[in-house]
Amino acid sequence: MSSRLASFATVILLATSGALASPARRDLSIPSTLPSSWTSLGCYTDDVSDRTLNIISMSDASGMTGDECISYCGGKGYSFAGTEYSQQCFCSNSLNTDASAADESSCNMACSGDATQACGGAGFINVYSTSSGGGSAPSTAQSIGDWSYAGCYSDVVGARTLLNQVTLDSTTNEGCTAACQAQGYTLAGTEYADECYCGNEFSNGGTSEGSGCNMVCSGSSSEYCGGSNRLTVYSYS
Repeated sequence: MSSRLASFATVILLATSGALASPARRDLSIPSTLPSSWTSLGCYTDDVSDRTLNIISMSDASGMTGDECISYCGGKGYSFAGTEYSQQCFCSNSLNTDASAADESSCNMACSGDATQACGGAGFINVYSTSSGGGSAPSTAQSIGDWSYAGCYSDVVGARTLLNQVTLDSTTNEGCTAACQAQGYTLAGTEYADECYCGNEFSNGGTSEGSGCNMVCSGSSSEYCGGSNRLTVYSYS
C-alpha cells in the first residue's frame, strides 16, 4: 500500500512540476502609438456572413499590423479599420449595428507582421477609428461628361446585367464610361471596386437597388465603383 501511495505522490509531483514549468502565455497588445487622430475601440465580434466592417478588405500573410491596416483604410477614405485572424484587414465608415464589444482576451491572435500585437481572432476583430474620417468621404458623381448616373443595379455572376466586360488597368467611373463609349455602348457600370461592364440595355432581370454600391474604386478613393453583386451604372445621352 505504501509503495502505491508513493507512486501516486510521485505522479502528482511530476504533474505539478510540469505545470509550473510551462511558460505563461504572453499577453498581446494594441500598438502603443497610432497615426494621428486614430484610436482603438477594442475587440468586437465579427461574422463572416455579416461583417462588422463591411465595405472593403485586404490580407497580408506576413506583414499585417494595426498600423498597416489603418494606413490602408485611411488612405482609401474610411474612418474605421479592423484587424482579424492575424492577417486580415477590414474597412468601413461605420460599425455594423449587429456587432458587439467583446472581451479583449477574445482578440488573441498575433499579427502576422508583429508577434507582440493583437490582430483579432477567429470571429473577433480589433477595431480602430478616426474622427477625421481618414480623408474625403467617397461619393457618386451624378454626371461624367455626357454620361448621367442611372443608379445602383443588381448583378449576378452567371447572368450579367451588362453583358460586355472591359479590362482596365485602374478602375474609375470616368475610365469605365470612356471605355464603353469608345466601343459604342450607351450603358457603363463599375462593380466590386475594379470591374467595368458595358451594354446597350439591361439584361437578365437586372434592377435598380436602393443600396449596395459601397465599394471604393480601385483607381480612386474618392468615388464608389459598385459593390458585391452591385453595379454603379451610368447612361450616355
